Amino acid sequence: MSMRKISLGTAQLGSAYGVANRGGIPSAGTVDEILDRALSAGIRYLDTAPVYGEAEKRIGRFLRERGAGDSFEICTKLSALDEGLSSSELAKAVDLSLESSLRKLAVPVLSEVLVHHIEQLHRHGRALIDALLRSRERGWLGKIGVSVYGPEDLSVLDEFPELEIVQHPLSIFDQRLLNSECLTDLQSKGCIVQARSVFLQGLVSLSEDALPQGLAHARHALREYLTLLADSELTAVEAALLFVTRSEVDRVIVGMETAAQLKANVDTMSKSMPDELFQQLRTKLRNLPVEIMDPRRWPGRVAES
Repeated sequence: MSMRKISLGTAQLGSAYGVANRGGIPSAGTVDEILDRALSAGIRYLDTAPVYGEAEKRIGRFLRERGAGDSFEICTKLSALDEGLSSSELAKAVDLSLESSLRKLAVPVLSEVLVHHIEQLHRHGRALIDALLRSRERGWLGKIGVSVYGPEDLSVLDEFPELEIVQHPLSIFDQRLLNSECLTDLQSKGCIVQARSVFLQGLVSLSEDALPQGLAHARHALREYLTLLADSELTAVEAALLFVTRSEVDRVIVGMETAAQLKANVDTMSKSMPDELFQQLRTKLRNLPVEIMDPRRWPGRVAES
């Protein structure tokens, strides 16, 4: 499968992201090695955000030092926006967020900019879209879109048809996008669909014994998943990635903490998932409780994705 479908998720490059994270924030050298290997593997998309700690700044430093400013198409997101802003104040806040990302990433234009939280659109509505469109007219950005948490959020595309990209969670444990008709509908509108949370912050890679206490309610789903893989030659991480890349989404965002993980994911893309296993995973794990699917529901965790 072509690596052109893969986008390198960078939350792990600037923060200690993920329930399975054991190494903390990677060193600058590790970040450079990951980005170097991503280029060599043919990955041309990066997904980042201001809330991902030092991620934007580290990407920008790499691009400057390598003279590789046009090597990746970069999707970033807006910073948090205060409530109660007037239209002019909102436009200024959007400009400040975009200027900061342009400066940190060391690029002349942002390929894609997403509204990071659907609540920002609910709160600011048309004024927010207009602010982004004005910034695009100035040549600061290309496509605009929104990051959502579930199919129930997708009605925003009807209200704001200018949105060209939707970033939606999709994983072995969160199949809501596949269960609905939303994917077909989005693509009929010409919308670019990006799948994120492929590994559900690393949950799919954990053994039962390694589950944090606050995620004990995921034990049955994890046991079911590992049982279905028992006769397969695929690891839990490989199966999780192949499951999502088999879907009809346009892009799959894959995060990693080390260059070795990147290599393993690249190698996985040369493998295939048997149809029978795919159908078993669709049947057995298609309707899990939202408390497992949505990291915002995990006890004691505030997850940005």
